[in-house]
Formats: sequence, structure tokens, C-alpha cells
Amino acid sequence: MGITMTNPLPRPEPQALQATIEALAARFGNRLITSQAVRDQHADAALISNEATYRSGSVAVAAPGVFVAEPLRHTVVTANLIKFTN
Repeated sequence: MGITMTNPLPRPEPQALQATIEALAARFGNRLITSQAVRDQHADAALISNEATYRSGSVAVAAPGVFVAEPLRHTVVTANLIKFTN
């Protein structure tokens, strides 16, 4: 399920943008790409995802001198694609 946003977000201040790019360059090195062609291709959408693990019960095994309880868990992953339009 996608969400279409028609009102653009305000542009960041140039100093804040430059500081962000410098921080990303320090973290990612030459893997950071800021070329216009890449921005044009990828700047129209954002993917927001979340992963959560829940305990859904447990299994217990007992024998003389032995007791083991193992929790059962399941993981839920959600992802939302946000498409920006002009």
C-alpha cells in the first residue's frame, strides 16, 4: 500500500545539508553518491520499514533433573513505500 504526498517538504538550510553530506561521507566513504542523475532516479520515493519480534508462547520439556523452557517468537516486518509527486 502506498501513500502519495502532494505537498513537498521544505528544503533544508544549505549549512544543514552540507553538514549532513559530510557526516554521511565520513560514514560511507566512496559509497556515498550525490550526483544529480542518481538523485533524479531515486529521490521520488522513500521506503520506511519496521521489524518487531513478539513472544507468542513457550515450549517446556521436563524430565528427571532436567527442565527446559524455550520461548516461541514470531517476527513481523512491515514496509511502506511513500511516493512523492510534484
